[in-house]
Amino acid sequence: MDTIVFLKYIGFFYVFFGLSCLLNKKIHEILITLVKDDSQLWLMGMMTLIFSLPIVLFHNNNGDFYLVLFVTFVGWAGLLKTFFIWSFPGYVKSKVGTRFNLKNLKIRSVIALVVGLLSFYFAYI
Repeated sequence: MDTIVFLKYIGFFYVFFGLSCLLNKKIHEILITLVKDDSQLWLMGMMTLIFSLPIVLFHNNNGDFYLVLFVTFVGWAGLLKTFFIWSFPGYVKSKVGTRFNLKNLKIRSVIALVVGLLSFYFAYI
């Protein structure tokens, strides 16, 4: 598939994620609960795999070099994240306190929103 299709795919995901984290006041507690439970952590890895595997399998390297590089990076980073979630759940759980505090979550949400909007910009322009 074309790079533009995957830019739209990434754009929708990151805009929805960024907006939902910024607008939902309880997302902080939800994410901490999600990571602390083994079965929910495994499901989080599965969702990451479902998001990133189509990018890795179906992305053809045609288009602007930097856009292709970005889409490829997002796909492989998602697969690497899935590997770490499934292989080292204890390590992931140990980082909950430092990575999921409210300040970091807001910063990550804004970054996700910006990445999503930039993906839309390059996909539709």
